[in-house]
Amino acid sequence: MQTLRSVRDSADRARVGIGHFNISDLVARIAAIKQAVHLPMTLHGGSGTKNDDLRQAVKAGMTIVHINTELRLAWRRGVEAGLAAHPEEVAPYKILPAAVQAVHDVVRARLRLFTAP
Repeated sequence: MQTLRSVRDSADRARVGIGHFNISDLVARIAAIKQAVHLPMTLHGGSGTKNDDLRQAVKAGMTIVHINTELRLAWRRGVEAGLAAHPEEVAPYKILPAAVQAVHDVVRARLRLFTAP
């Protein structure tokens, strides 16, 4: 089992799996880990997590938040919207703008959330 010291000496970031737990119950633990490892920390499982919980996690020390499922859902819904708007279309460049916009909207909203004071 590695100690925090050996992890800190051999890693360039710490991966912390919080998932869909109530992050507000874990803020103190996140802050303690951040203080112990002095590394950028990654929160896996950010999709579906409440906005306030994500804000607390970032304030406690998370520097990377994975929201891949949220982005995939936005992409899928955007593709579906593009197909619904143009049911006979076969040219991807005419169908995909809705998907690109949907992903853009999620990214913009999350960046605002993560960088809000």
